[in-house]
Amino acid sequence: MDATLITDAVDRKAMAQPPPQQPRIGAPQQQAPYPPYPYPYPYWPPPPRRDNTLLIVVIIVVVMVAGSAIMAAILHAVVSGLVSGPITQPKLLGLSVSRNPPLWIITITLVRGDWTVPGTTLTIYRSDGTMNLTATPLVALDPSLHGASFSGNDNSLIEIGEQIVLSTAWYGTGSRVVLVGQNAVVETALAAY
Repeated sequence: MDATLITDAVDRKAMAQPPPQQPRIGAPQQQAPYPPYPYPYPYWPPPPRRDNTLLIVVIIVVVMVAGSAIMAAILHAVVSGLVSGPITQPKLLGLSVSRNPPLWIITITLVRGDWTVPGTTLTIYRSDGTMNLTATPLVALDPSLHGASFSGNDNSLIEIGEQIVLSTAWYGTGSRVVLVGQNAVVETALAAY
């Protein structure tokens, strides 16, 4: 046989078959299938699933009951005053002003709260806003020094009916009278009604 014929036959055979394909980079590779069950050692199958529905229901009920009890306790504490303390009435002092020349008479008509005579001061401003009498305790009022006096028990609580007497020569119409007690302020004006 001729050598060219053998090479032609090999070339024809090579041309009849396509060249083998090279795997592309990044192309998905085929994986081997999983082995049949039972799996080989050391793989253990997952444990069978348990039904936890009853446990979840019990937990939810416990949380709801405990939450309701806690909310009820908080609401009870807020409503009963345990959190904020007792509710106190505001301090009030009712005043009635009258003029009996040569005097202004301020009569106490209402007392709510502890207004002590030693702890209450009197300040009087003129109608133009300037101060006529600086803050002076009621017990220290002297008619000759201040043109004012307090008629009442000097060492006790202020009571209904007690009076502050002011001189009309010292304090004119339109003057503002301010009484300051512990955590409370009362103001009135001197005017003939």
